[in-house]
Amino acid sequence: MSQSTVPLVTADLPPDAPTGWDARGRAEQAWTMGAYAPAGGVRSTPDDMARYAQALLDGAVPGSTALTPRWDAVGQSTVGYGWFIDRIDGVDVTWHNGATGGFASMLALDRACEAAVVVLANTAVALDDIAISLLLDAAHGR
Repeated sequence: MSQSTVPLVTADLPPDAPTGWDARGRAEQAWTMGAYAPAGGVRSTPDDMARYAQALLDGAVPGSTALTPRWDAVGQSTVGYGWFIDRIDGVDVTWHNGATGGFASMLALDRACEAAVVVLANTAVALDDIAISLLLDAAHGR
């Protein structure tokens, strides 16, 4: 994951950092979050996130056991350490999403068929439906 960074202050952002946009189409100042950076301050690329998703599926990344369901939630949902697992259309979808000012992300996994979807956006919109739809299409061979 050579293209991923965790900038702690604005000066740490690369000069070509993308601009984020709010729901009204206005440019957003990038959040760097300082000490809270692990809660949403990672800057990454589709290639790096694809590598991360593959490592999660392979169990090759430290902490991949966090994907294991630990607690029952509502309905057919369970929760791992920082991951949600929902039964959708017969598929156990393991997912985590996030957003900061002007940016959003979603990573969804179907561990049974070893499929993953990563959706990144430079707008503050929910990506859950898009990512889950793409993952279910892959799981059902569509």
